Amino acid sequence: MNAFYFIFSRFKKLKSKKGFLAFNFYLSIFLITFSLVAIILTDSFTQGYKNEIFSKLESLNPDFKIIKYKKNSLLNEYDFYIDSLDLVSINNDLTLIKEKIYTPYIEKMAIVFSERQISPSSKESYKQREGIYVLGIEKSFLFNNSLINKYFDNKNFNFSDNSIIIGNYLSKKINKTINDEIDLLFFDNSSKSFIAKRFIIQNIYNTQTQNDEFLSYVPIAALKDDNLHYSGIIGDFLDKDKIIFNKKIFEQLYTTDTAHQSYHEPNNQKFAIKYWDSQNVLKFLNSFDVPVKLLMWILMFLSVYSLSSLIFNFLIEKKEDLKILYLMGYEKKRLRYIAVSISLYISIISILIGNLISLLVIFLQNNFQIINLPSEKIFQLTFIPAYFDVVYFIKYPIFLILFTAFISLYVFNKNFKIDLK
Repeated sequence: MNAFYFIFSRFKKLKSKKGFLAFNFYLSIFLITFSLVAIILTDSFTQGYKNEIFSKLESLNPDFKIIKYKKNSLLNEYDFYIDSLDLVSINNDLTLIKEKIYTPYIEKMAIVFSERQISPSSKESYKQREGIYVLGIEKSFLFNNSLINKYFDNKNFNFSDNSIIIGNYLSKKINKTINDEIDLLFFDNSSKSFIAKRFIIQNIYNTQTQNDEFLSYVPIAALKDDNLHYSGIIGDFLDKDKIIFNKKIFEQLYTTDTAHQSYHEPNNQKFAIKYWDSQNVLKFLNSFDVPVKLLMWILMFLSVYSLSSLIFNFLIEKKEDLKILYLMGYEKKRLRYIAVSISLYISIISILIGNLISLLVIFLQNNFQIINLPSEKIFQLTFIPAYFDVVYFIKYPIFLILFTAFISLYVFNKNFKIDLK
């Protein structure tokens, strides 16, 4: 203890030689604190961004899609539809798979007609036309799907046969909101003609993704033809931990359509299963982490370098003090321990301050949205949610402590010399 007092005396005071050692002390604390805060918040914001984007994409992309197996590329699209007998067969197969919700669906391209005034002061109007993709599904599928439910503007709504749910971007583009009427023009395969239908907007979803501009939902009854043909079946796994297990069951029942091509029919299978490519989505989102995190790690190494400079200057400025301790019987091992203790002392102070600042920023961001993004159409978010993970506050401090201890040992062994003359 006396040795530590001897070494630390006047250590942090500006009266020490030219104040350089004291300046390095405070600079090291500041830089290490700043780099720790930067790397924790980088992980927090990037993970929060990825979670939010992935959740939005996942809500609009079903986990699995079952379609009619394509036997011959020369067949027309109508022959790929699933009929009522196919639906019974698939329903029987899906009883083997638990923890899922699914619905037959009909997909159609449509043109939205919306009457808009030329200007607020004018009584003249014009017909606005927008191409959209319409998905007819069973009513229960939307209500049971908690993922998309959280993006609805209206949590309690009646999804009747003449209802339609549109995205926020489309709503703004055609200047329509909930309870307004819009007309849709479909091409009917049965009659080979165009059919116009009027719908009432019962809800608007807002994911801030491109889907909000063209994807719309209607009850399947609104698109069903007399022959009861379906485009396929879509569904989600309620228990995400069982996705791999359920995929194995699917692959025993159906072939996997990954290339979106025509196939020869194997083992008398009539259906193909498609999965939402979540892995590639995650890889794409993770690719943006690399340059940002690389900069944060460079900053971390630079901050530790400032600490190595502090230890180096400590050995120079306290050279005579260390020499006295050595002559008093202190071994080099004990003097090395003192140098490492100084670096750990600085690191621990920096870690405590850095963790507190990081927690405060995460709390303020999630509760008061202090950081907003400039364009929701580019970033697909208005603000970045900060993801809290206690691991961030453990793994980076541990790395910092081990790294600073290693650097201190290296600098001490490289530069410590006792001149007994």
